[in-house]
Amino acid sequence: MTFVDTNRFAIGEKAEACWGIMIYKLAREAGMKYFVRTTNDYSSKLGGFKPEFRCGHAGGDGEVSEFIGVQPTSPMAWSILHSGPCMETLSEMLVPFPDNPGPSIMVFAR
Repeated sequence: MTFVDTNRFAIGEKAEACWGIMIYKLAREAGMKYFVRTTNDYSSKLGGFKPEFRCGHAGGDGEVSEFIGVQPTSPMAWSILHSGPCMETLSEMLVPFPDNPGPSIMVFAR
């Protein structure tokens, strides 16, 4: 079994799409029995590919998931896990901060 989650922020959208598909192919060539990939919702597709719904960090993910989604489940079964923000995003963007009236109280609202 292999579990795959690429770092789109480090490698970019195009590389994520290319390497995501390549990782799937390599796992199949290596004889893996089960392949699990994490993904975000393919917002561009869900939004009818309108520019205002384009989300670069979900584009590569969505394209890879679309590719995997049409592959046979034999000889290698696969699953795609749709997830929300990763822990790194939560710790960078949604970190609690001290409340003004009571600095010993941490809040998550902005």
